[in-house]
Amino acid sequence: FTLTLRDGTRGYGEASASLALAHLRPARLARVLAGLGRWVRGKDAAAPRPLVEAAWKRHSQEGPAAAAFECALLDAWTRAQGLSLASWFGGMRREIRSDITLSAWTDDRLTTEAAAEAAAEGFRIFKVKVGGDFADDIARRRLVWKTARRVRPSFILDGNQGLSTASAL
Repeated sequence: FTLTLRDGTRGYGEASASLALAHLRPARLARVLAGLGRWVRGKDAAAPRPLVEAAWKRHSQEGPAAAAFECALLDAWTRAQGLSLASWFGGMRREIRSDITLSAWTDDRLTTEAAAEAAAEGFRIFKVKVGGDFADDIARRRLVWKTARRVRPSFILDGNQGLSTASAL
């Protein structure tokens, strides 16, 4: 998503879609972002916080779109101030560590390929979706470990709304 301020300064944000949640599919997020773009046109971006808060209030169910809008607005706003977004957040680091999400596939080939590709790209933190069949979840996590063990992976288990309190415990 690209947002352009009146002075021509551009900011960028991106939304991560979900194939599992219909309201977070790419077409829906694109419509929400287009609507936010129309809604913000002509508004004063000199104080971005009220715009960001309103976007989140209007689209709390489409969090990825609201986040993309927020990133684009803050990116444009900081650029207009002569700052990078990173410096506005406190400065740049030489290195950051990010995780990569591996879906809750039950196909071992897909899991192996995704884990191998992520490890080759340098990822060491694997967020593995869980919340289906417990045995499948454990097998998927073990398969990622086996595939990526050369990078000494660490794990985040992401159950979203797929776990009950009892199954999470």
